[in-house]
Amino acid sequence: MRFARSIIHPDAKLPIRGSEGAAGLDLYAIQDETVTERVTIINTGIGVKIPKGHYGHVCPRSSLALKGVTVLAGVGATCCVLVLQNWGCSE
Repeated sequence: MRFARSIIHPDAKLPIRGSEGAAGLDLYAIQDETVTERVTIINTGIGVKIPKGHYGHVCPRSSLALKGVTVLAGVGATCCVLVLQNWGCSE
């Protein structure tokens, strides 16, 4: 599926497929942020336009999920600002 994407912050990096067999695209934060026990907002600095009749779904990478970090409200349609929660024991 193709979708429109745009850089809305000068430090943004467009999403890419991390490996040939990857199911999704990797997103990148525009700032270094430690995800603590509280909710942390992470800005990717990109905008996306999902085609009509589809939706975007953001999931944590397996390395983050193993540490207890999850994406809250990971369904989006326009701007990629992620809300992460750390349920793990470390930052």
